[in-house]
Amino acid sequence: MGRHPFGIRQRGQKVTLACRSGSASIFVERHSTLSLFLCKCLKFVRRLCAPEEAILKLTSLLPGLLLVAGPALAVPYSFTALPTSFSATALNDAGQIAGVDQFSSSPGGFPLPALYDRGSVTQLNLPASFDTMVTGINNAGDLVGEQVFRFTSPFAVFGGVLTSFAAPGNTSGGIQANGLNNHRQIVGSAAVYTPGQGSVTHGYVSSGSSYAFVDVPGAFSTDATGINDAGQIVGNFSVIGPLGQQGFLDNAGIFTTIDRPGAQSTSPIAVNNAGEVAGTYTDATGEHGFTEIGGVFNDITGPNGAAFLPVDLNNLGQLIGAFGGTSGPSYLATPQSTAVPEPAALPLLGGGLIALALIRRRRAVQG
Repeated sequence: MGRHPFGIRQRGQKVTLACRSGSASIFVERHSTLSLFLCKCLKFVRRLCAPEEAILKLTSLLPGLLLVAGPALAVPYSFTALPTSFSATALNDAGQIAGVDQFSSSPGGFPLPALYDRGSVTQLNLPASFDTMVTGINNAGDLVGEQVFRFTSPFAVFGGVLTSFAAPGNTSGGIQANGLNNHRQIVGSAAVYTPGQGSVTHGYVSSGSSYAFVDVPGAFSTDATGINDAGQIVGNFSVIGPLGQQGFLDNAGIFTTIDRPGAQSTSPIAVNNAGEVAGTYTDATGEHGFTEIGGVFNDITGPNGAAFLPVDLNNLGQLIGAFGGTSGPSYLATPQSTAVPEPAALPLLGGGLIALALIRRRRAVQG
């Protein structure tokens, strides 16, 4: 009998399983334990059944593995506390963090916008309002945010100059600017008044000179919260019915739902150039933070198991945010390079594969 073409290989984050009848690939983001476990299961099953049958059994279970194991994965982070007077709101790749300085106040009594850079906090020179918040900062130090007068108004500071940009008009409750990429594209939301419909919240993306709505098909409200340099947009939407708030990814007009399994609501807040999404979700136990890539969700927790709630994400995978249920300071969360523990679903997968192989062997003996 000839030898069946068969192989498994890993190149970076891509794990490929191949046999004569086809191949399947998955991407493993910082989860080297996952690929090692698959290799071990596959080698074991190959001892008990034909190579092609082994690969087909494993391949058929890959989608279920990612779906079931996803919620159990956890990426380890190191957490660095920021100054106690500083609340972080936006982050770039250079480590500059925008936020507000709790030790200063606006005419309305709200903290003033500030920048944390290399250990020091400096107030930002922005036009006065009752409340001003920076919601995005790119690698050039450009800023976007919102100010509160009678309504919420967006602003942009490009090259140190306060700059206007195209955004939806005829708004009934103001306009929000929520995110900014390195091409100076801005995303946000606006409550637009439409005759016969009233006020409807739309997401939007602005290039500066023009804008376009970002609306999830079938939703009655959409909010765009983050954009990467490829123009991929994340946000949340709501539909009429029992479902809570759901997340979405808009890739050139193709919308994909982002829902953390078991969550009552999911709220993405940022997406980086690797396609990694960060946000928060709510379930029966409260609010939690997550990252997601390729359908694999990772809960963000501190050393004591406390939920970390991110407000922004950069291209290094770093997050800023605070621990849920506390009034403590903001933190910078940096992913560690160490391998993560095996997901709880992996031993179950291994047991299933082994059981399938044993059943086949028993049938062969009986035959």
